[in-house]
Amino acid sequence: LEWVDNPFAAPPDIDVFDPRATSAVSDVNAARIGMALNGRNEGTRQSLLAAYGGNATTEGAVKAGLAWLESYQKSNGSWSLKGRYPDGALSENMQAATAMALLAFQGHGNTHEQGKYAEEVARAWKWLLDEQGEDGSFFQTGYRPHRFYTQGLCTIAICELYGMSEDERFKEPAQNAIGYCLRNQGSEGGWRYDPRQEDSDVSVTGWILMALQSARMAGLEIPPDHFRRAGEFLD
Repeated sequence: LEWVDNPFAAPPDIDVFDPRATSAVSDVNAARIGMALNGRNEGTRQSLLAAYGGNATTEGAVKAGLAWLESYQKSNGSWSLKGRYPDGALSENMQAATAMALLAFQGHGNTHEQGKYAEEVARAWKWLLDEQGEDGSFFQTGYRPHRFYTQGLCTIAICELYGMSEDERFKEPAQNAIGYCLRNQGSEGGWRYDPRQEDSDVSVTGWILMALQSARMAGLEIPPDHFRRAGEFLD
C-alpha cells in the first residue's frame, strides 16, 4: 500500500523545454488513475468523508436516497424512468434508469458481493447484462436520442463494478461495452445519438469520455488515439 497526498491525483504534467517540440514523453508511470474506486471501500470511504467535508447530514441524505431507490426497484431487478411516481419521465428507458440507480449504489460502496444493497445490485446486474447485445451495446430499441447516453451510463456502471470487485465475470462485458463506444466514435472525434455520426454532441461525448475514464480506473486499456480525437473535437 502506497500513501499519496491526494487520492484522486492524476499523473503529473510534463514541461516541454524546447519551444519547437510538438509532444513530450515521460518515464513517470501511474499504476492507477488515483484511487477513486478504491476510495469506496468502507474504511477508506470513512477517511475520505472526513477529509473532504462529509458528515452525518450528508451521509444521512445519501442513505435516504438509496432507500428511496431500493423501494422503486422492479421485481425483475430494473428501474423505470416513468416509474410509479407522478413526476416521472414522459418516455421510458429502463436500461438508463437501471444504470443510474446502480451508479448511486456502487458510489456508496455496494457491489453484487458486498454492502447493504448487495442483493439489489446483483439483481440489477442480472437484468442489465441480459440487455447487453453481442456487439456490446445496451440500448436496442426506443427513443433515438437516448442511445449513446444510455451506452455511456451503462458502460460507466459496468466498468466501475469490475474495477471495484475485480470479478472476472464482468471483465468481458465491460470490454465489450467499451469496444462498442470506441468503434462508434464519430468522424469529428466525439459521439452523438447514433453510431459514427459525422457531427458530434458535447453532452453525449462527455458521458462516453466518463466511461472511458472509468475503464482506465478499472485497469482496462484504452488506445490513446481515441482521447486525442475527442480532445480535438472539444477544442
